[in-house]
Amino acid sequence: MTISSILRGEMFASETGDGLLYLLTLDHADLPTPIRLVRDQVNITSRGNEFIAVAFDVKLPTSDPESPDNGQLIVDNVSRDLMDVVRSISGSISVVIEFVRIDALDEVAQAYLGLSLSNIRYDFEKITGDLTAEDLYTEPLPYLTFNPAYFPGLFP
Repeated sequence: MTISSILRGEMFASETGDGLLYLLTLDHADLPTPIRLVRDQVNITSRGNEFIAVAFDVKLPTSDPESPDNGQLIVDNVSRDLMDVVRSISGSISVVIEFVRIDALDEVAQAYLGLSLSNIRYDFEKITGDLTAEDLYTEPLPYLTFNPAYFPGLFP
């Protein structure tokens, strides 16, 4: 996965007055509204959405087709509210990971879309799941087949 020039500049700067925040959005058809979390000590509002402060760690999946590797998401289970939500969901959860600068909470410096959270495990300390990226290597190309139903002009 590529890193934006804004994020790269912040990471490689020898000194910066700005910092980055992880934003995590979890969504599923069974949820009335997406769950929005921020890796910080205080809740924030970004683009009109409130993100709840929770400690979590993310290991992004690799994009190397030779060695596919699942990522991992670990969320501290300090509030049991998230546990009730996880128990009620069946199937994988759609995940969006974003980075925003503290000075500009409404501007996304980097976003990782198309992630899925599955194989969710939990105990009294943490909630853990496997992050997988959309596997574009196994998608058929071209998407449609050249047949009279889709391309009538090709056939006499």
